[in-house]
Amino acid sequence: MTAKKKTPSLTEAPPEIVGSADHYIYTNIFSMAFGDNDVILHFAIDDKSGDRRRITPQASVCMTPRAAKILAHSLAATIKRVEETTGPIPMPAGKLEKLEESLNLQFKQLKKKQEPS
Repeated sequence: MTAKKKTPSLTEAPPEIVGSADHYIYTNIFSMAFGDNDVILHFAIDDKSGDRRRITPQASVCMTPRAAKILAHSLAATIKRVEETTGPIPMPAGKLEKLEESLNLQFKQLKKKQEPS
């Protein structure tokens, strides 16, 4: 019988990162796709073409909704601490509202696909 791996608790220290990634990218554009069982983040670089409707991802990460929720919490906590230390991060007017509208539209489309015909 094989031993079951222990799932780390959130109260335990994070795992030690050994070695380094084979590939690092800088990203200033991301898009997200999602379904019932996964969330995919696509990261890209602004090529200054001006067409933000089409991007060529440099890296994509697929994770469960649970992992995405943990990532979102970690990012929110990090941004909170950065702003407490260095002050508010400036955002173009309406940027976050436009993001929220885009996500709402995507979720409506997903919900419509899931409705029985």
